[in-house]
Amino acid sequence: MWPNDPVPPSDIWWAYVRQIADFLKPGDPPPAEVHPTQRHTQWIYTVGLKPLVDTGLNSVKAIGWRFLTGAGSDEALSAMVGQCSDGEVPKLAGLSRGPKVTSALHAARAVKHLAEVEQGKHDLLILTIPGILTEAFWLRTQNTPPEGAPTDWFVPFLSPSSKLRALQAYTSAAFLEKAKALASERLAMDEPATEPLSKTARRPVARGRARIGRPTLAPNSQARTTTA
Repeated sequence: MWPNDPVPPSDIWWAYVRQIADFLKPGDPPPAEVHPTQRHTQWIYTVGLKPLVDTGLNSVKAIGWRFLTGAGSDEALSAMVGQCSDGEVPKLAGLSRGPKVTSALHAARAVKHLAEVEQGKHDLLILTIPGILTEAFWLRTQNTPPEGAPTDWFVPFLSPSSKLRALQAYTSAAFLEKAKALASERLAMDEPATEPLSKTARRPVARGRARIGRPTLAPNSQARTTTA
């Protein structure tokens, strides 16, 4: 069964629909005019490097909703509405465009046609790991805890590392192994360099008052006496 885009809460959706007009440029289509195949809704989760290395996905947290839409001329738009607590009014954080946004839109179409993700029922989420500049589709098995299950799949679509191939489906264990290795490398690079204290020889300092003696003449030398 192919995974479908998640449905955002109504207040998140209306925040997007009502506020997007403030960010659109001339020529950009409003959401209502975008063809359904050009629209994708993504629930974004994130995790830091240290928590990822220490506890895997036990520290993931939802940070908001991303709305991807086609904008013509093979461009795409990405709008973000942040996750809200009860009683807070959702707000559209901004609008992005560019090659990475367009690639994300294309990847959102392609992920649904991967044979590996047809197994079982999944929620289609996004996991972003900012510390290693990586984003992946997270096919989380339905009716599992927030941190997912061993039957989850991960499909990277944005990563500078060749260790995570774009649009390749990884099992949960395989993805975490690679992601943790990259996170550990990044953490090691970020650690401040510490240099050992240099051992310098110090002369012992004599205690007490130093005596000022008469100059010593070299052997066979004679003192000169001058007269006015």
